[in-house]
Amino acid sequence: MQRNKKSCGHMECGDGPHNQNQYMAMLKRSFHNSKIENKHLAAENAALKEELARQTSSWKEERSKLLEDRVTSVLRAQEDLDDMAAKVEMSKARQREIEMELGHMALKIKGKDMDVRNFNEHLRRKEAVIQELEAHILQRDSLWQDSVSALEQKLTSDQEANATKEGELERKLTEAEERRLTSRLDAQCQVNQMEEDINLLLLENKELQELTAMSDKDKARRQKEKKAAEREEEERQKRASKAWRQKEREKMQREEEEETKATKEEEQRQKRESKERREQEKKEKVEREKEEKREKKEMKKRGEEKKQQRNN
Repeated sequence: MQRNKKSCGHMECGDGPHNQNQYMAMLKRSFHNSKIENKHLAAENAALKEELARQTSSWKEERSKLLEDRVTSVLRAQEDLDDMAAKVEMSKARQREIEMELGHMALKIKGKDMDVRNFNEHLRRKEAVIQELEAHILQRDSLWQDSVSALEQKLTSDQEANATKEGELERKLTEAEERRLTSRLDAQCQVNQMEEDINLLLLENKELQELTAMSDKDKARRQKEKKAAEREEEERQKRASKAWRQKEREKMQREEEEETKATKEEEQRQKRESKERREQEKKEKVEREKEEKREKKEMKKRGEEKKQQRNN
């Protein structure tokens, strides 16, 4: 009986289906041994009854005590067997619960694996989109740089052509102004000459009228005075014409200087504006390049973080 209890105690420490099978086998053997032992006990009991019938009452008491001990042992063994059977049933129920939990965990793991695969596929699609966007950005940047370079070259060519045209226009304007002033001077000279001729004719007419009434001596004196007056008038007209021409030249020179100054100021203003515009465009280009580099760096960083998360 002690051997059976020891075996049962050893079986209670086991785990798993294999140990349970061993435990059931040992339990069956213990039960079989108990039956055999009960048979032996029954035989011994019968023998003891026969012996006690021949012996004194003291032997009857001893046999009764022995039987009680045996019965107590059998009952205890039966209780132990019942306890072990209950524990076996509890172990089986626990095993079934564990198997059900393992089944649920397997389903959850399968679902998580599916989620991980879907997430990885989503990340791959995102990376493909990011790579496509980066390639598009690089292409747009290259096209933009080519366009800017072409526009800068065209602007430089246009500025050079405009400068050449402005110089040609200034030259033509100067020549036209000189021709206009020359024509005006010639016209004024003709007008002055005509006025002088008219005055001279009037004077001659008056003198002729006076001469008809004068003597020869008076005529000679008047002719001499006339020539002197004519010379004086001619000198005066020459001086006046020279002064007028000088004044017109100075005026034209001042106008030319003012126009040249205004043209230079306009050229300087255009150069300043062109320089400021180029500097602003260059600054904007640098800012755009910095922004694009920052965006590329952020996209690369996000891609590395997603890749690291996917690897984890």
